[in-house]
Amino acid sequence: MPIVGRFKLSEIANMDQTPLAFDFMSARTYDKKRSKTVWQKIVRSGWDRRQATLQVCVYADGIQRCRPLIIFHGAEKGDSRRDQEKRKYHPEVEVLFNPTAWANEKTMLYWIKHMWKLSSAYPTVGTTAEPRLLALDAFEANLTTPIRKLFKQQKTTISVIPGGCTGFVQVLDVSVNKPLKDLIKEEQDDHYDQHIDEWRAEKFNIGQRRILLTHWVAKAWKRLHLEYKDTIINTFQSVGMSLNPDGSEDAKLKIKGLEGIKVGDYRRLDGVPQEEDCEEAALDAEIQISIAENRQQEGNIDSRDNEINITKSSLRSSWPHLSARDSYYTSKEAEAGDPLLTDNQDDTTTDSDIEMSEDWDSDLDFEIDEDSEDFEMVQDHMM
Repeated sequence: MPIVGRFKLSEIANMDQTPLAFDFMSARTYDKKRSKTVWQKIVRSGWDRRQATLQVCVYADGIQRCRPLIIFHGAEKGDSRRDQEKRKYHPEVEVLFNPTAWANEKTMLYWIKHMWKLSSAYPTVGTTAEPRLLALDAFEANLTTPIRKLFKQQKTTISVIPGGCTGFVQVLDVSVNKPLKDLIKEEQDDHYDQHIDEWRAEKFNIGQRRILLTHWVAKAWKRLHLEYKDTIINTFQSVGMSLNPDGSEDAKLKIKGLEGIKVGDYRRLDGVPQEEDCEEAALDAEIQISIAENRQQEGNIDSRDNEINITKSSLRSSWPHLSARDSYYTSKEAEAGDPLLTDNQDDTTTDSDIEMSEDWDSDLDFEIDEDSEDFEMVQDHMM
């Protein structure tokens, strides 16, 4: 199984909720071929406004693992008729009810415990559990304290996509949700083709339509992973979720509005910690500001010999080497050892290595401060 950093492809995923219109066929003209009259399907008042929420999760290797979840409008606990209805739902689809038909903390906790946990290709508890990476948007119900704790218990790292960015870097929004809804609609169209008379007579009540929708979603979900598997895999790469962290695959990044983007190695091969990368833009700005201020004070300088000697290294603070646990590397690189660590102590500089200047008059430059001396004596006594 390919590994990206410390995550196997089978454990890298993206989850999202999307609204699902309860009736796709509103105001559609429809009838049998070669009919002299064409029937226009008009749904009863209010039915075209009914919505459900579809929550799905896709994986970086394009394999179908997690079942889709549909959240319908209704009381959380139904009656005996609800129980009979549930028996007819498609077994490959989970169904929940709440008064808003939208995801909340309770539905998320259910999804994590009963769906996300069981969708791993490896054990999810104990020392053999594989680390998992899940990208999701910044929807409030996804990020409550109980949700975060439960993800942590299951060894899941969540990558939160900021608002306004999901259309650029969230796999499902970029290339999956639309074809999935198109496939659901195709399944519904097929059902209409086979049951035109029943639909014209409006023989399908609200419960029967919920049952039908679970079957349409199940079929479409299976077709998605067969017909769009390469699309799923390629989209994970194009947004950077399944690329090698050493920067060797940056050419596969294809983010809308950021053509030609290059991230580079998450580690610095020259031993400089990655904090430097975060400061790059700020350092460049400081250089330009420093040059401009000095030129303003001293006038324009034409001679190269008199140019101000300002470099990035002169402005950069001395960052300590990162420890191995703070580095980001592949498991293969981990076995070879962390290149940022070194046992060579010869390069360490101490105060004794700094030589005094020849024209430094120690008697003139240093005077004994009686108050300071007393302060040092008090410190010694306290120690």
